[in-house]
Amino acid sequence: MSYRGKRDSIGLHHMAIPKLLVVDDDPEMRSMMTQYLQRQGFFVLMAADEAELTAHLESNRIDLILLDVMLGTENGVDICNRIRVEQDVPIILVSALSADHHRMAGYEVGADDYIAKPFNPDLLLARVRAVLRRGQRAASLSYRRNTSVYLFAGWSYDGKKDVVLAPDGFQVA
Repeated sequence: MSYRGKRDSIGLHHMAIPKLLVVDDDPEMRSMMTQYLQRQGFFVLMAADEAELTAHLESNRIDLILLDVMLGTENGVDICNRIRVEQDVPIILVSALSADHHRMAGYEVGADDYIAKPFNPDLLLARVRAVLRRGQRAASLSYRRNTSVYLFAGWSYDGKKDVVLAPDGFQVA
């Protein structure tokens, strides 16, 4: 039997289990999406608002965010725009608003995809897989800045100063 880039159960090559963040202020929708995606083999975190989303981004590697556009008094498009200032984590906006101008607003602030509610869960899964497969964007990295120094084989990286030191002590980046 030959090896031909065997894929895992979610269809991605040689990648850690993708860590998704579902952000929705509706507990039932948040729970339904989370349970469905967990059954598909993803590690899923949940947030109800921007504060919880930010806390997850600072403390976890997030590979993709599913972000509701209408989060109570908060606006997912504005939140997406604020995230984009800092990082390139893939974002799929999820919204009951499906008119073209709503979709355009999402794409204009850097959303990777836009899916309208109600949606077929299999379609959501296909969109999540497609965005993850593109692999052009890095997982969220801001949480690393909160850890001061990483050490590896004599090398050190200071996340707060963004400085790399070689084993001989010379700064290389």
